[in-house]
Amino acid sequence: MTAIDAMTVACSVAAASGAVIRLPQGNADKLMRDAKALTAPGADRMISGLATMQEIPGFIYVATPYSKWANAPGLSLSKAASAAAKLTGELMAMGIKCYSPIAHCHYITLNSYLDPLDHRMWMEQCAPMMEAASGCIVLQLPGWNNSKGVAEEVAYFSHASKPVHYVDPCRLLPGYVMPGKEAVH
Repeated sequence: MTAIDAMTVACSVAAASGAVIRLPQGNADKLMRDAKALTAPGADRMISGLATMQEIPGFIYVATPYSKWANAPGLSLSKAASAAAKLTGELMAMGIKCYSPIAHCHYITLNSYLDPLDHRMWMEQCAPMMEAASGCIVLQLPGWNNSKGVAEEVAYFSHASKPVHYVDPCRLLPGYVMPGKEAVH
């Protein structure tokens, strides 16, 4: 049973009995976000899909757009890396063992002479990680559906018969403001 499953059962039992749940101070915010995520439209499907990813041995590759961000108003490569890192951290907090090439490699480009937009070179760097990964989560951040890299990553995982799961960041992290948007989804 995952932590989210355990929380769901505990909350259901408590609600049925009228009990008040007291949460440890440090975990209250995280558990409240999880509870909101469980009640969001379509959340049951997303949570069950992510729970499946928790059970897969090895690690999950997290695909996010990168270069498409440079062309969007108010967005940058650094914001793409920051969003990838924040949301990958959320997946890790859910117990999913994962690797994000954007969160990992962006900071390497900031401290080296590597071209952050050299698509061929980065796909060569990502190939061994895709091969080693047990599945893929695509975070549907701005530009994900037009990203050449995300398309190649999805094609690789599909061809290798490894699971691919698409995740809306606003459902993964309730209250998350999608980069480039004014309002909370």
